[in-house]
Amino acid sequence: AQGGGTGGDYKQYMNYSKYMNGGAQGGGSPAMLDASNPSVPASAADCNTTEQLKAWRKQSLGRVDQYTPQAYQHFAEAPIEQEYSKNHARITGEPEPAAAPATPMSAADCKTEDELKAWRKAQEKQIKQWVPQGFQSNALKPIEEVYEKNLARIKAPTQDSGAHAPADKSRGKSDDTDKADAVKGSDDSDKTDDVND
Repeated sequence: AQGGGTGGDYKQYMNYSKYMNGGAQGGGSPAMLDASNPSVPASAADCNTTEQLKAWRKQSLGRVDQYTPQAYQHFAEAPIEQEYSKNHARITGEPEPAAAPATPMSAADCKTEDELKAWRKAQEKQIKQWVPQGFQSNALKPIEEVYEKNLARIKAPTQDSGAHAPADKSRGKSDDTDKADAVKGSDDSDKTDDVND
């Protein structure tokens, strides 16, 4: 072979132009797909009719199918669907669809039982999606424990809080008194140590 022998016949790959513009398949990069179909706007915001918007969505989802592994396609499809909904409302003159309320990041951030349930549902969804089924029960236990703890926290203020307040105050007072006595006692023992020295 020419050129040193061990490199093989690399010259067959030197004509890279056949790989550009998608070659015979008509594929190519996302920018080239837009250029190959000029009737489809490059972004949803550029669409002026529902037909253009539907064509944009079809083309965008087609790119996701072509370039994104099946397991991750839902991540790429979600923003496309959001953009489609937003621009569909703009074109048709309908109010924009309300975004779902954000799920709190931690159970401690939840202020209502509904928020806490949404948090638990989101946590369980992640576990069921990413943790092998044989290990899911172990992963779900801490979520349930945190849920129960925070459910008690959320419900606590609504339960007859007036009856518990005096007991809490007196208990707090005795704790303070005990602490004061302990400090006083340690001060007295320090004095006796000084006298004995």
